[in-house]
Amino acid sequence: MEGSAELHAKFDWAQAQVERGVGHIARQKALITHRLDRGEPVTRSRELLSTFEETQRLHVAHRDLLRRELLGSLLAEKESKLHRLSTSLLHRHRVDDELRRKNARLREQISDVVKENQELRDLVDEVALKQGLCTRVGVPFLKQVQDDLRERVLALVAVKPELLDQFKSLLSQPG
Repeated sequence: MEGSAELHAKFDWAQAQVERGVGHIARQKALITHRLDRGEPVTRSRELLSTFEETQRLHVAHRDLLRRELLGSLLAEKESKLHRLSTSLLHRHRVDDELRRKNARLREQISDVVKENQELRDLVDEVALKQGLCTRVGVPFLKQVQDDLRERVLALVAVKPELLDQFKSLLSQPG
């Protein structure tokens, strides 16, 4: 199938042919009227007008066919773009869902550690408070949440290195 640019060029050419045909037919009708007014024979002029009109019907049919093909091509292109967009959005939705699950697991594990080690609550709260004050422009929200949670884990591990094994699997997962 031809591309829409090629079809568009052919359609434009066919439309120009139709417009020229309208002019030819109008001039021929005017010539016939002028000859009739002067009493001249018009048989050959009418035959030529009939040929112009038949040619015009063919040009119009061809233009209309090209219009349908062009619309079909444009529709196919739009459907293809829509499919790519919906696929991209679906992928993004899956990635976001997975990131939400990872964040929830990490948040839950931090909470469990703080429950077992109450002395770490102030540290986690302090880090969380600092994080709440700055927002990074251009970073997707869920990724920023994950980075913030990882920062809290790193603060916990810095104070209690023995916690590293508890968080190792969650920290090693790509975000």
